[in-house]
Amino acid sequence: MLFSSKTAMMNYRRDQFYRVGTLLILALLFIRCSESRLSSRPPLATVETGTPFDWKPDQPVDAVRIHFALEPGSQVDNWKKACQSARTSGGSLPERPTVALLTIAYENGQKLPIAIRYGESISDQTRDWWNETDGFIHHLPFAKLSSVKLTDTLNRKYTVHYTMDSPELIPGVGIERIQLSIPDSLADGSRISVYHVEPLISKTNGPTFYVAPWGNDQQEGSFAAPWASLQHAASTIKPGSRVFVRGGKYLCTAPALFEALEADSSQPTQIIGWPGETAQFDFKETYLTYGPAPRGKRTGWLNLDQAMISIDHCKHFVLKNLHLQHSRARGIGAEYSENIALLYNSVYLTFSPGIRFAHIKKGKVIGNTLIRPTSISMGPTRLEDAGSATLVLDTGDSIFISPNQPLYMPEINAARGTPSRKPPMEGIDGAHFSEIEVGYNEIAWADKETFLIDGDVDQLRVHHNYVHDAHNRPWAWGIAPNGYGVQQHIELDHNIAVRVGSGVGIGTEGGGTGAYVRIHHNLSYDCAWNAHSITGAWGDSDADLKHIAVFNNTAWRNGYLDSNTGPAGGIAISFASGGGKAGRTVSGKVEDITIANNLILRPRDYALALVYPGNPEESRIYFYKNYTDLKTPSSIFDLPENAPWRSYRTTGLEVVEDSILRDPEAGDFRLTVGNPLLKTGIGVGTDGQIDSSQQSYIGAFGTDDGWVEYPKRATFTQKPPSQ
Repeated sequence: MLFSSKTAMMNYRRDQFYRVGTLLILALLFIRCSESRLSSRPPLATVETGTPFDWKPDQPVDAVRIHFALEPGSQVDNWKKACQSARTSGGSLPERPTVALLTIAYENGQKLPIAIRYGESISDQTRDWWNETDGFIHHLPFAKLSSVKLTDTLNRKYTVHYTMDSPELIPGVGIERIQLSIPDSLADGSRISVYHVEPLISKTNGPTFYVAPWGNDQQEGSFAAPWASLQHAASTIKPGSRVFVRGGKYLCTAPALFEALEADSSQPTQIIGWPGETAQFDFKETYLTYGPAPRGKRTGWLNLDQAMISIDHCKHFVLKNLHLQHSRARGIGAEYSENIALLYNSVYLTFSPGIRFAHIKKGKVIGNTLIRPTSISMGPTRLEDAGSATLVLDTGDSIFISPNQPLYMPEINAARGTPSRKPPMEGIDGAHFSEIEVGYNEIAWADKETFLIDGDVDQLRVHHNYVHDAHNRPWAWGIAPNGYGVQQHIELDHNIAVRVGSGVGIGTEGGGTGAYVRIHHNLSYDCAWNAHSITGAWGDSDADLKHIAVFNNTAWRNGYLDSNTGPAGGIAISFASGGGKAGRTVSGKVEDITIANNLILRPRDYALALVYPGNPEESRIYFYKNYTDLKTPSSIFDLPENAPWRSYRTTGLEVVEDSILRDPEAGDFRLTVGNPLLKTGIGVGTDGQIDSSQQSYIGAFGTDDGWVEYPKRATFTQKPPSQ
């Protein structure tokens, strides 16, 4: 096609773009409407104990898609209580309960039963809070959310419909029939409603292999003759392969490294834990390797940067539904890679980060559970001569270590060999990436920060994460970009931070620039230091923060750690401190900041505070429609050691009465019914700028939002007196 001008060509391309966009929108609407119609119909069948559901296609098919919903029985309630107990104590979460069986009958006569587990393939209401379309009701490892309907307004209960594709566990062999059943052994009053079943065409093109505890690495890796180790699979497979890992315990003596697997987007490399089973990798017998001797030392350093499952220089790679525990260094690591997805894995007890995700272009970290990452219990307690004596750990196990490695283990004094109480890095350690999504993860009981982001970062969304109980150090962040590069276009939204140091914020410890960051619709409560920190240059390097918007967050009862002697409570904005860690002067700017629609209730010392010299007006720091129940700041600001701090009062901060939330002690952080604050807020645009033509509510929860269903726990100290 010829064009008479450049303008004509641009108009043609624009029209083509609009046509394609319109078709995509219509297709999405058709899918959404189809799913909505399915969920409004009566079910095809109701599966109960003794009444299975059978479906047979006209001819063998590659896979099937089942549309269903669940009414859970007593074992799900018992499992939830066990999860609450584990979260309270920092223990490993219990295994998910099986609620049904999917039996697949293949055309070769083979029958394969697949366990349908609550929280993995099916759910009634997964973290049902905020709202039904953007809350913690989300996709599961082996099922996708298709529709949500609010069925009990008073108690905020939803009917959730899922679609689940039968896994293509034996490629190339057709499915003749499926049966969905609840065996007598699982009978607990639960019911499954089946709405629709449809055949699917296979999308698997690459080779499929299997790993099982009963396998042998000398075998071919087939379904009938699986390999025994993930390490062998990592060294054998080619890009685009798929590996199913059967459930059971794997005692590992070496890390697994997936390296240089550059697959195509249409056929990614996939490592998948078998659905309905728990593939548990225990690395307590894995001895870490030494690097070269630093600075002329005779012995090398212990490489705490090793990950037990590593993804290095890969493209289009998926790691899904694996469970890892007892690492002397990192848990899962992905570096120098592109289009990487870490999905629904769990990590329990590591000394270094549970997940390291760095130097990645395009990737997702979704639905992972990290309990006790960066745990001191996995670190050293006594040092002796390297290579001739063991290093004794709190667990009673041992590894070898060199005391002469100051580069990679700062928590060990190289001169004296004495341990301190600080593990390396954070629960999730993210750095140097672009186009990344981190959502629906739980990070708990870390002995340092739960999730920090360092280095150059562009286009990052961190949302719907639950971080809690990281209180070994009161200053430890919950979630925060932290400098060491240019960090921009970042969204931190709909996260929960509980009993960490500072909830959700942004800092510049390593210098650099933080720009165009939106922090909104987060809930922070019972945090040791404060709810939100905007921290300018304070490390060794100059730093700038600009175009930061903190809006529609709810903060409740923060700052009450007994050992916290400095000002604590609500939202703190820290200008450049003027003194770096190395004693030199650092400089930087904190400017173009918007603080709006935040609800700051029961803070210990302040609702808003400024740290170090700085003028909000000159720096264009604006406050709109923020509310607190703290009538007067505490006297802690009068102490000489707190001279850099000052409580800040502005027309953008108003005092309200206490008890404007429904029941925060029980986890209900919604505003009371009919509260005028539901219509008092001001609009904030996608660019973080105020839009006075729009109306909003105050805090993180609007009129249709749910509440948090996590265990009630005491705060660090006694509750504050009523204001």
